[in-house]
Amino acid sequence: MINPTDIHAVILAGGEGRRMGGADKGLALFHGQALAQRAAQRVAASVGAVSINANRNLAAYRALGFAVMTDGLPNHEGPLGGVLAALRQGTAPYLAVLPCDVPFFPPDIVTQLAQKLADSDAKVAMPLVTQADGSVFPDPVFMVMHASVLPDLEAYFTQGGRKITTWAGRAGLALVPFSQPQHAQAFMDADTAAALAALNTAKPAS
Repeated sequence: MINPTDIHAVILAGGEGRRMGGADKGLALFHGQALAQRAAQRVAASVGAVSINANRNLAAYRALGFAVMTDGLPNHEGPLGGVLAALRQGTAPYLAVLPCDVPFFPPDIVTQLAQKLADSDAKVAMPLVTQADGSVFPDPVFMVMHASVLPDLEAYFTQGGRKITTWAGRAGLALVPFSQPQHAQAFMDADTAAALAALNTAKPAS
């Protein structure tokens, strides 16, 4: 078993919000609460510490009550840039990364991914999601990883790589099956204004 206190969770909210017309997604409101704050609170019981990865509006993020870290990179490098920053700045043996814009993600997702790491030789675990229509896909913005993957990610990043699944596969990836018939919105993301509005009308998940 991996002790939850050995896991540092980072909520990825450092994107440019292009699909939201440049809006800062992590600060967008879901049932009256900032998306990043909801995500941080949702995972807090499963880990030892929670931080938010953001690259603008830092004072507003700090006001949510969690530590804030920036990418510290000259250009916006997508979610993998946030993962790299979290590994560079983290001190825990394990890192969990989660997106800010999936408000109904399973609250035990980090626990399940960490259990997979403990039971395998993999260095990275991510969910393999089966949707209600039968389609199956890995969701690479949810991951738990051993901090020892940092040198490999540094090398991949230096070589110009930015695709999470490609990097995770070479680092040593384990997939954990998840299905969402119980709550159809479990892995739906609020990455557009319309999607956020639709999820705001959905029944809140536990």
